Formats: sequence, C-alpha cells, structure tokens
Amino acid sequence: AVAAGDKRGHGSERCRVSTFSSTTFEQALEAKETDWFRKKLRCDKASFLLIYRAIYAACPQKPAANAKHKLIKRVALVMYYLAQGGQMDQAGMPLGISHTRSVVYINEMLDVLCSMDTRYICMPTEQELESVELGFEAVTGFPNVVGAIDGTLVPIQRPKDFEGWYCRKMFPAVNVQAVVDHVGSFRSLSICAGSNNDQSLWNGSAVKKRLSTYVPAGRHLLGDAGYKLWNHLL
Repeated sequence: AVAAGDKRGHGSERCRVSTFSSTTFEQALEAKETDWFRKKLRCDKASFLLIYRAIYAACPQKPAANAKHKLIKRVALVMYYLAQGGQMDQAGMPLGISHTRSVVYINEMLDVLCSMDTRYICMPTEQELESVELGFEAVTGFPNVVGAIDGTLVPIQRPKDFEGWYCRKMFPAVNVQAVVDHVGSFRSLSICAGSNNDQSLWNGSAVKKRLSTYVPAGRHLLGDAGYKLWNHLL
C-alpha cells in the first residue's frame, strides 16, 4: 500500500536528477551545468562569478595565497547563507567549512557587501532621470515616472523576542520595500519588522525623507493602493 501510495511500484520515465550532496563547490566551478549554483545560491554560475569579481575588487584584505579557503569560496558561503537562511555556523557544511570559520567568513563578507551598497543601490542621478523616465514610458505607458515602489514580506525564523515580527499573514517576517527602475534594477531598499505595513515602512524610509531631492517636481514614483497619494507618489 505504501509503495502504491508513493508510486514506488510504478514504472516511470527516468529523468536527470542533480545530486547536490555529492557535488563539491570546486566540482561545481569546473562543471558546465549551473544546477549546483541555482540550488544552493539561487543564481547561475555566470551571475555568481560576476558577484565574486565585484566583491574581489572591493575586498580590502584578501586571503593569503596559502589560505585553506580562497575568497571565491567565502563569497559562495555568504551567498549560500543569504539564499538559504538558517544559522551562520551551519552554512559552511555544504562547502566543507567549519562552524567557527563560517561565522568569521560570513561576517567578513557581509562587511564588504555593506561597503558596496551605495555603489549598486542608489536612486537615479540627475543625469539618469531622463533615461529612466523615457524607459518607464516605453515599457508601461506611464509618463513622468522615475521609479516603481512596492513592498514584500520575507518569512524569517521566529526570533526569541518575537513581538512585532509577526506580519498580518500571521508568520514572522521582515517587510522589505524596494524602489526599482524601468529595467528592474534596485534603486532603494528599506527593511523593518513584519508588523509594519507598507505605509509605515514608507514613512520611515530614506527615500520618503528626501523625496523632493530624489524625485523632482513634475515627476513621481509609481506605487499601489497601499500608499497614500502624494505629489511625488502616485
């Protein structure tokens, strides 16, 4: 009955199944397929290498030549931690990195990533505004738009001090608000506890506080019904 229920007794066409447990990071780097990266890091290998090169250029102190775990593996570690969640000391297991070293490497890489934020996540400059505005009109038909704004709830593990982290959908979460341009690139990010709604998150965001600077008169951001109407926000 069990075999029939889970179809173990039924013949079926074989399909290619990726076995990630036996594939090391080094093997994945050499392989043509990108299944390991998609499963573990939620990106393809080309995207991972692009991120690695950016972090390599921004890293102030690179590992020694004889270091056991090279910088590229430490980048994979922090991406695995960010993609999969869980605890820092457990994130190194799929990469063969000890619990203690995992915590150290993840914090080091997070520091580097934080130092890069304004280079990659920033509101359009005066020189960019016209191209972003024309891009939005070409893609959506809306004129005078220089950004689209929305929020999303990201589930998290229940914190020990969980009050305020439960969202309206009754699970612990962080509320993430993003402003994107016409090609979907992130231009601003704001994060708060899940109990805050979109309007509350917007009111406390850096974009709201400097709205007239980021969005000149006659132009506006485009949001949904969760936001109040403003001169600079429709």
